[in-house]
Amino acid sequence: MRLVISLAAVALAFLTGAADAVTKAAQTPCFCQKDPSFEKDGANYCAPTAVSDGLIYLARARNLVGLVPGTDHAGQVQLIKALAEHMETDPDDGTPPGRVIEGLESYVEARGYKLRQLEVATWRPVGDHAKIAAKPDLDWMRKVAAAPDTVVM
Repeated sequence: MRLVISLAAVALAFLTGAADAVTKAAQTPCFCQKDPSFEKDGANYCAPTAVSDGLIYLARARNLVGLVPGTDHAGQVQLIKALAEHMETDPDDGTPPGRVIEGLESYVEARGYKLRQLEVATWRPVGDHAKIAAKPDLDWMRKVAAAPDTVVM
């Protein structure tokens, strides 16, 4: 199965309408990165933690059992640790912006999936293959957030 993931500076799924936002919100965890399961209590694990929330949503909403180790707390801790490895997250310095995208792609492919589309709107250097703009456009975010196979982070 191919997945569509759109990354943005802010998650704005609520812009798509009450029913869609409520459905997505109910299936999306809100894992606190400051968890004692991670080095330095996760102080610099924001990227793998945010991405893990989106992958858990996709696993739950689309029954993609092989995408994540599990959808409970322990499974998400394993997922965040795996993403942190793929993203080369440093407990002291965090995740280099370009490694967020490369690490996500690497993780998804290692799990046997392929990203159909990956779009990024950010002012940070992340590589040109996924970058579509320097800042998120609200119309773009509404459009991508409305699709059930899309995650906006």
